[in-house]
Amino acid sequence: MKTYNYIVKEIKDKDYYFMIENKITDVMPKYEVAIALPKAEKLLEDCKINKKELKDYPIEGYYYKNEALKKYFTIIRNLQHNISIFHKIKDIEELEFLQKLTVSEVWGVLKNNTVNETMVWRQSVMGGLPYFVPKKGPYNEENPPLIRKYDILTLTMEDKELFNQNSTKPWTVETIKNGLSKYYKNRPNLVELGYLTGETECLLCGAETNSSYRIYAMITGYLCMEEIYQWKVSEEVEKLGRKIIDEYNKLIGSNIEYPTIFNHFSFKKDSEKPRVAFLGKILFTNNNYFWILDKTGRIYDQYTTEFLTTEKLLNT
Repeated sequence: MKTYNYIVKEIKDKDYYFMIENKITDVMPKYEVAIALPKAEKLLEDCKINKKELKDYPIEGYYYKNEALKKYFTIIRNLQHNISIFHKIKDIEELEFLQKLTVSEVWGVLKNNTVNETMVWRQSVMGGLPYFVPKKGPYNEENPPLIRKYDILTLTMEDKELFNQNSTKPWTVETIKNGLSKYYKNRPNLVELGYLTGETECLLCGAETNSSYRIYAMITGYLCMEEIYQWKVSEEVEKLGRKIIDEYNKLIGSNIEYPTIFNHFSFKKDSEKPRVAFLGKILFTNNNYFWILDKTGRIYDQYTTEFLTTEKLLNT
């Protein structure tokens, strides 16, 4: 009787998530370039919008991968946010196509999962079921041609019961993840699938994949009244600091101000990271000695024959 040796490899939730996401990020860009981009370009042409009128926005997600995707992303962002061109947008078939694409539940929901005053139930002139879209033109800041959807990350991060809206650093990975259950509704959205896996990596990748159509969270971030700054700089440190500033001002003719309690907000208080300081050399072994501050803020020393620099660490 033959016996067989085998290794059991389990396919788990995280594997399943990326099996789906990787397939989506293979087919969706091809669709956007082949089908959606020509529609977007024709919309600009018919509305007599010159490409010079388009604003540059940071290219997010997978849209950096080729020039056609970059072009498509730029047009979509302008139709979402560039108020200066909104008055030129006409309600034509190409706009309706893009509206139907961008209102899909795969990107998220309307804020608070309700239809707001800028949305109407419209019967498609292209056939098919009715769908919610922005009101017809004229388009403006309150009624943009294309909207962005809220996923459970956005809804959670803007929840006033979960996060202090006045804080300048209200969010952490764990506090956001702990609040997601309030908004999870089993909707066909990569971020909700990522939530079910329990894997932060899946949540991050789902948000990145949907970057062109999802909205990011926004809060006021005003400083809380109880946050009072006190000047606790020792006299000796302050005196030497001012002396150093004086020397630099004399040396290069600059006009660097002294930091004070009154102007401290105009100064950056965190170190740039990473940093490498070359401190010594052992002649017998040819070892160099460095102190290193890495990207996470960890400080350590290292002996090596290699000559380390901040640039090398930055590119590692």
